[in-house]
Amino acid sequence: MPGPLINIKHERYARFIFEGMPQGVAYEKAGYLWNDGNASRLANDDRVLERVRELHEQAAKCAALDKSYILSALLDVYQKSYQERPVYDRSGKPTGKMVYDSAGANKALELLGKHLKLFTDRIDLTVTLAERYREASAEEKIELLRELEHEVHEAGGNVPDAAVDTEYTMIGEDIEKTDLT
Repeated sequence: MPGPLINIKHERYARFIFEGMPQGVAYEKAGYLWNDGNASRLANDDRVLERVRELHEQAAKCAALDKSYILSALLDVYQKSYQERPVYDRSGKPTGKMVYDSAGANKALELLGKHLKLFTDRIDLTVTLAERYREASAEEKIELLRELEHEVHEAGGNVPDAAVDTEYTMIGEDIEKTDLT
């Protein structure tokens, strides 16, 4: 990999872009006078683009190393916690009994299990409105329409005030909408 750019202002600019800064702001913070056109041109410079890609790759490697390190440390904690150790009396003599750190071992296993998604505390379920509507009974479809209109109205959407006071009636497979105002 090429490494840092020779032009220090270009290097600073690339780092600011990598950090998510807007082009114009990054251009000015790198030491240039504000100029959106020049900032845009520099953002599309092949060397700058390559440097930003390189910075992203380095960040990804660091994240992977951190994750790997944490998992390795958790395994180490589990193994050390699960080893039996002798119990000593007040005078420092072994009692003949052996114990292990069950709390440490359990916590390490819990964290490893969560990482591996072996168990969860809750179930994530995402159902689209279209799926709910398609599978709903006639009464449920009417209720879904009422909820949707109310939510859109509350959010300031383009549902007229009168639409909140609407009655829906099922006629076969069709829903008839009647304004109650």
